[in-house]
Amino acid sequence: MSITVADILDLELLSSQHVVCSGADAVSHIPVEGVSVIEIPVEDFIRPHELVLSTAIGCGHSPALFFKFVKDVIQSQASALIIAIGRHITQVPEQVKSYAQSQHFPIIEIPWRVRFSDITQAVINQLHQWHRDVLDQSEQAQKQFLQLFIQGAELSTFCRHIQQTIGYPILILDRGGYIQGSSPRTSTFKRRWDPEWWLGEVERLKLDDTVPSQTPVTLSAMPVYDQQSHILVWTVQVAGDVKGYMLLILGENQGVPFPQTATMLSRIMEHATSVAALYFQRSHAILETELRMRGDFVWRLAQGDISAGELGLSRHQTFQYRLDLPYACFVVHPHMNAHTSKKEYEETVSSIKTWLKCMAQDMYREIMIAYEETLFVIYLEIKNLEVHDQRLCLDTLDRYISHVEEALRKEKRTQGLKLSWGIGVMNRGINAFKESYDEAYLAFQIGHRERQPGHRSTFQNTRHYRLFATLSENAEVQALLTETIEPIMAYDRQRGMHLAHTLMTYIQHKSNVSQTARALHLHRQSLGYRLKRIETLTGLSLEDPDSLMMLYLGLKLYKDYGHVDA
Repeated sequence: MSITVADILDLELLSSQHVVCSGADAVSHIPVEGVSVIEIPVEDFIRPHELVLSTAIGCGHSPALFFKFVKDVIQSQASALIIAIGRHITQVPEQVKSYAQSQHFPIIEIPWRVRFSDITQAVINQLHQWHRDVLDQSEQAQKQFLQLFIQGAELSTFCRHIQQTIGYPILILDRGGYIQGSSPRTSTFKRRWDPEWWLGEVERLKLDDTVPSQTPVTLSAMPVYDQQSHILVWTVQVAGDVKGYMLLILGENQGVPFPQTATMLSRIMEHATSVAALYFQRSHAILETELRMRGDFVWRLAQGDISAGELGLSRHQTFQYRLDLPYACFVVHPHMNAHTSKKEYEETVSSIKTWLKCMAQDMYREIMIAYEETLFVIYLEIKNLEVHDQRLCLDTLDRYISHVEEALRKEKRTQGLKLSWGIGVMNRGINAFKESYDEAYLAFQIGHRERQPGHRSTFQNTRHYRLFATLSENAEVQALLTETIEPIMAYDRQRGMHLAHTLMTYIQHKSNVSQTARALHLHRQSLGYRLKRIETLTGLSLEDPDSLMMLYLGLKLYKDYGHVDA
């Protein structure tokens, strides 16, 4: 409770030497924060909630001037005006008393003999004692809050203890606006609570790292009580990042706390939000540990590090994974900006994980996710009909990917983000997890090399690339490659004729000279010269289908698996 005008009037110095001329009904709840001695002019020398002492020198002889003086004091939001009666003014005029009463403003008469210095000293001593009491109470509250956290009390227990300390109901929300803890007297509020509405208020009021942690809010969009209710909001921050919100509910019949009460309230709530931050940190650490363990388990499945025998004792039952179901495997790479900060990177990864899970839930599918070295490894349940119908299965997977990408495009943080996908399809069996991952990873690698960011590459559609990869590992093929294609590459390096590009374009246009010339922006005669030069260098005829096949195969292998970019 704050010091009020009534407390000041009860001081031994004033208790028997004052007369309340107006505002007697308000003295018990008007707070006093300071004291000052003021004569005309008032101007801006009075701070809000100051007790003003005056002799009325310079205005006591003029009722009109004194009236203006009192009016200026009231408008400066002073707590009360104490007038020394006897020398400059003999009594407060009735007109002034009537006006002050209409404003519920206390005017107090005291005898001239009472020294202002004594009053000032007594008020200051009272305020100092009150501040010491506030500090002691807030420190005691801090110890109690920390003790609750150390003892492992739930957030709702913590909220109940805050309410017992400050007298107002409390809610604690996570960053998404969902209620994580609540004190008593919040049931009506909770029944009508709408997280989406709250997120709109967060956006409207800019309740982020850039604003003070305490912000008054009016619930205008969602009336919780019969009339508008008021709340105070404190952001709960960890390392400068908003993790949640603490709401103090004032209600329609409870006024906003007076500044001195608010001083104590601010101190206590500062301690409360600090402890709430510890709750969020602990919850986050537990969640991160569980997610890491779940991710490690999925990663071990993908790597084939979990045997069928070990699986019987595995933690998959703790994680509630259904390993008896058929799954398709995805390998997904998000193409992040090189200048992305660590915080932005982590938030982006978190958003992707969220939407991967949400879209699986929307399709009523089980899902397992791991994130390792910039790659997501995802196992998505496929239904029995899809196991036996590859086209149906691929259509389902394509629809899932489209839903995830569409959701990410709508989110501000991930707009413009490109995801590259490698897709492998599998059936049941513990060994199939690694097999499906290997297929998905190979599909991703080939797509990453051959196509633009944002590609979707399935293992079934990479057969010719896998053929080239197998051939490139054969020593005889490598020798043939060097013998057939190297003369063209050497000529290009020496003369800059782009014969390799000319030959590939010629093959892609099915040996049509006119179409090839147009594609290369060459005269037919110039193209003919280049083609003849290729035949001379390789000793092969471009009119022979077998020779063309050998040249095409050589170019592809040289370009994709050799050492020179064709």
